[in-house]
Amino acid sequence: MNIAAGERSRRRRGHHRRLAATAISVVLAGAPAFGQWPQWGGPDRNFTADTEGLAPSWPEGGPRRLWHRVLGDGFASIVVDGGLLFTMYRKQGLEEREYTVALDARTGQTVWEHANPAPLDQPVPEWGAGPNATPLVTGDLVCTIGSRSVMHCLNKRTGALAWRRDLAADFGAVTREPGYCCSPIAHDTKIIVPMGRDVRDLREADPSEDELLAGIRERSGGRSLVALERESGRIVWQSQDFEYGFSSPILIEYAGKAQIVLIRSGKLLGVDAENGALLWHFALEDRGDHYMTPLWDGRELVFCCSSGETAGARAVRLGQRNGKIVPEQLWFSRKVSCSMGTPLRIGEYVFGSRGGAAETAVAVNLRTGKRAWIQRGVGEASFVYGDGKVIYLDENGTLGLATFHPEGLTVHSKCQVTERWSLTVPTLVGTTLYVRDRKHIMALDLS
Repeated sequence: MNIAAGERSRRRRGHHRRLAATAISVVLAGAPAFGQWPQWGGPDRNFTADTEGLAPSWPEGGPRRLWHRVLGDGFASIVVDGGLLFTMYRKQGLEEREYTVALDARTGQTVWEHANPAPLDQPVPEWGAGPNATPLVTGDLVCTIGSRSVMHCLNKRTGALAWRRDLAADFGAVTREPGYCCSPIAHDTKIIVPMGRDVRDLREADPSEDELLAGIRERSGGRSLVALERESGRIVWQSQDFEYGFSSPILIEYAGKAQIVLIRSGKLLGVDAENGALLWHFALEDRGDHYMTPLWDGRELVFCCSSGETAGARAVRLGQRNGKIVPEQLWFSRKVSCSMGTPLRIGEYVFGSRGGAAETAVAVNLRTGKRAWIQRGVGEASFVYGDGKVIYLDENGTLGLATFHPEGLTVHSKCQVTERWSLTVPTLVGTTLYVRDRKHIMALDLS
């Protein structure tokens, strides 16, 4: 009798455990995986997401839309932290305020928003007046820089202001149309912010490189790159002299040092993240327009690309000699150029696209600079990569799903999801893609 009762009890416990395990697996399968996309370019600033489970193709009408809502103008991309989305926008094209907003990632509903003045002192260009810099989530704060170079650090859960810096008033930062665009970067408990000076009038005088640099130094006073303490906004260090630029920096580890790598004043620069000291620099003789963020291969190569009449791409190899870091050009090619879109590095290859009449995607071998392929049909686009798949959004609002090969780009699906001037790079977290244009923001299910 006791043996039979014990057996029945054991079976019931086993049944309950199986039911509990099934319930847990159902809950986990149904819950979105809110990974981190805390900054411009994602966790490693290379537009790559560590994810799996993406569909190999989409239905004819495109991926399922989870939610969609009106937002507003601006090209700031979307960052994600713990179930919240953060971005910046201007409610109407001519409104003289900008907003930092936190949205519920599941529903798109506003959790909080913070407004700050951003007066328009010049005609609004066709592509809008901003804001354009992507927020940075670091610690308990979300940090933003508006089009007028005003920086706010807010509590990411409540939107309460922790501190504020007017970069123009505090450091003499000067921006050009369409306003401040460079996205800040974190290192330990520091927030590192590139600024620079507007020296177009110096360039009009056609100075030598030394004269130009002297003019920048006179205006900058060694405050073109500033590290601020995360919790207080206190200055940790300030250094370097360079003119204003649009390209956002990256953080690399090389020769035992954490380095900020960025493009300014016609140079590729490596700066010590601890103290702001210049570790190395390399002159970019093409002098094109550098909008894109440099790419790092994780070992020794930095890739950068420019647009314009003197456009080109190059790989710079870092080496060491007599205890110093020495950069050297591995290759340069005018057959590859980038404008506003984000190129991708996949293994030993880098590829991106060009707009205009050509509408071509181009891939090069990062080690040799040899063009692997050129392919029509992909206009000027931004790219993200995850689960072995390339997702791209072109400036006309076409979203695509593709697979990269050394022989070409196989496009599996395409659909229209946004409107013209979709220059904001999408954000991929788990199997959810967050996309915005100058009017709307949405979440798409790519599983």
